Amino acid sequence: MGGSVLIAVLALDSVMLSSHYFKADNIARIKKGNDIVRFIKENQGNERTFFMDQSGIYNQWLASDGPFHGLNLFNIWQMPRMPSEYKEFLGTVGRNQIRVWELSAVKYVAAPQTVLQQFKNNPALGEQFTPVLNYQIPTAKGMRPEVLLEFKNAVPRFALYSNWQVVPLENQCSLLVSESHNPQTTVLVDSGAGLPEAKLNGSRFQALKAEVSKKAAVVELETDKPSILRFAQRFQPGWRVEVDGKPAELLRVDYLCMGVAVPEGKHTVEFRCVSGASEMVFSSGVFILSFVGGVVCIVIRKRIGTE
Repeated sequence: MGGSVLIAVLALDSVMLSSHYFKADNIARIKKGNDIVRFIKENQGNERTFFMDQSGIYNQWLASDGPFHGLNLFNIWQMPRMPSEYKEFLGTVGRNQIRVWELSAVKYVAAPQTVLQQFKNNPALGEQFTPVLNYQIPTAKGMRPEVLLEFKNAVPRFALYSNWQVVPLENQCSLLVSESHNPQTTVLVDSGAGLPEAKLNGSRFQALKAEVSKKAAVVELETDKPSILRFAQRFQPGWRVEVDGKPAELLRVDYLCMGVAVPEGKHTVEFRCVSGASEMVFSSGVFILSFVGGVVCIVIRKRIGTE
């Protein structure tokens, strides 16, 4: 009898304590979405969105609304064990957040209105961003004006380059963040790949579309010169690539991404996850996002003392 009472008390205590940490989100509300989530969903394509604030309503969008609606979100939300290449990339290239967005196919940035004003104070920076949606979010200090910005300088998820530079992997991050490097015209290829240096001509990348699924991406392309197809997805040995149905060498480009060399002409390229690698969930960016999802309800972590 005593044991049963103790179990009941512990169970009740567990339920009471859990209410301070977790809350259930109504699936009908999540399914309905909102103007911001719907806009991103309808316009993102294969590109990504970054939330400059990860607290409050944005935490909810990262945890529940985003995964439910298939948003391609580029935020480090939970990563208990960060891979060494991420630490190197963030520690070096992360000194210039705009360059990180440029290299990572970030099409939209959600930010406070004050950030947009800061961008406008720098003409060279301000012209890279176009406001596409104005809205407000609730904060502890009241409603805050926000803006969804379209970042026009982002290198798309799939990009074809006729210019590449052969650089040892250990030197790529320092070059990627350098003002002397232009990601719009040149992709960096690991010297271990054995590719010859390209004759740089200053031409900009060609944006490409792809048919994507959870484990594969298929790209149709045509080029009049040898080129590199850059795929802004984390390089992992468990991926394979084929050009016109024949196995090709999977290249590591721009330190974190995948790529493949293609000769001139028309080609069909397929990147495929075969084993030992993370599947291509397009709501995951170059950096891994962890989220909790469910069919009936979605449980999200809530900070102690907040509602």
